[in-house]
Amino acid sequence: MNSYTDNPEQIHISSYKNLVQGSDAAVVRERFDNLYERMSEFIIEERLTEKVCISVANLEQVLVAYFDDINRIKSFHDIELINTVKIHSYEAFWLLPAKDSPTI
Repeated sequence: MNSYTDNPEQIHISSYKNLVQGSDAAVVRERFDNLYERMSEFIIEERLTEKVCISVANLEQVLVAYFDDINRIKSFHDIELINTVKIHSYEAFWLLPAKDSPTI
């Protein structure tokens, strides 16, 4: 599908560390891997592999915005964990605007 599957070490989330402060690097990486896997499965299931690819750079930007929002909410409400509904809502909120082309 793209080079991420061949070389997963290429993601640059660590370079955005200051933007995702308050988030454990392992959590950021796990969220990236989870989203990438879910998106890949959808593309395969819908037989879109010839028409759609995943942009690692766009997904990285989505995660930076996502974790920035999540950390802001945690700080504002003085809470440790976000409920599952909010997690998925913020994922969708940041993923949907990023899909302005066949490259997600």
